[in-house]
Amino acid sequence: MKNENAAPRQSRARSTPAVKDRELQKLRVQTWYRHLLERAIENEVDRRADRAALNEYFGADGDLPNLNATMQKWLEAQVEKNLHLLTLEESEVAQRLARSRYDEGKTTPTELTISVFELLLPGSAAVYDQGPGELPLWRVLDGDLEACRTYVEDMLSPPPPWWNECFGEVVQEVFDSLIAPAYRVDMDAIPTLSAPQRDTHPVWLSFINSRYAATLDENEADKVPQAFTLDDSVLLAIALANLAAAREDGPQLQLEWLLVGLCWGVIAQHINEPIQEYVLKSVEKRGKAMDAALRKMGVRMPAFEERWPGGFAP
Repeated sequence: MKNENAAPRQSRARSTPAVKDRELQKLRVQTWYRHLLERAIENEVDRRADRAALNEYFGADGDLPNLNATMQKWLEAQVEKNLHLLTLEESEVAQRLARSRYDEGKTTPTELTISVFELLLPGSAAVYDQGPGELPLWRVLDGDLEACRTYVEDMLSPPPPWWNECFGEVVQEVFDSLIAPAYRVDMDAIPTLSAPQRDTHPVWLSFINSRYAATLDENEADKVPQAFTLDDSVLLAIALANLAAAREDGPQLQLEWLLVGLCWGVIAQHINEPIQEYVLKSVEKRGKAMDAALRKMGVRMPAFEERWPGGFAP
């Protein structure tokens, strides 16, 4: 029986920051819903992944578990269990999940829906509002320059004139956090203007070493990156790329080089693969726009596809 007397909670009044890009909004919804599934019905999510792998790699033809249906059953059970906490409107919202298309990113959850899930799965609202790990992922990916600059300042505490006088030093600091000392390069020495990139990317080498750090000898410690946390540094690189694009003298090509290295698999491992694909598409779009602008100025250099002839995977 529904609790029709439960009072609305003023604390649920929320203001979710909007994003401009439609593809990013779709990705945001899917990431949020995936988070809900993994917390609510983790075993079923794992079972579906195993079954999908068997189908793909061994030609099996097993039916995949219906995660939406399982999630609806879980949700209905949670509503009954927490009925005393829910208003009539909230409990009805929870029972309409089956008609949503959150898994496809084609339906945007209402503030009420997000609040109901926050009650049942505390912390889930932050994934939708900000991003995984409560980092300002969505606003940074959306190119919100204020959010990008605030994030850089909060994380690195650069000196006051950094935007005008020390921007390159801040970029170099992020380079150094993502690339192990053994492979570290001065960002101004990256041959982005003249030569196609064919070598294994040092960002990828650093990442692989960090995964297998326990197997390295003591004298190989310089092969592991020194980032405070890798997720933070990845987002700093994206934020700085957005900020550099807004500057006439920004190191855009150097940051393109860094982000392509992160898109070799680092972002997929630390955030998720769809977000990595989104970042790579953004880098490619920006790179081609930069190519066109330079051609108009009479500057000759390898085009984006020529800068990356080996593709975007190790």
